[in-house]
Amino acid sequence: MREILAAHREYAERMRRRAEADAGAAEAWAYPRLTLKWAERYYTAERDLADAMLADIEELEGERPWH
Repeated sequence: MREILAAHREYAERMRRRAEADAGAAEAWAYPRLTLKWAERYYTAERDLADAMLADIEELEGERPWH
């Protein structure tokens, strides 16, 4: 699970950076800029959710009696 979440986090961050860069190039066009802004927010949220899940895993592992 940790590997899947880490890979997803990296993917989301890569896509967020790409949307951010593309939005800068699309400044003259309102709808593409708006769409790319939405994409940047979406991938930021996905990255943050993966971070939260990774933290939850760490917390659960710390609660195990055999640790």
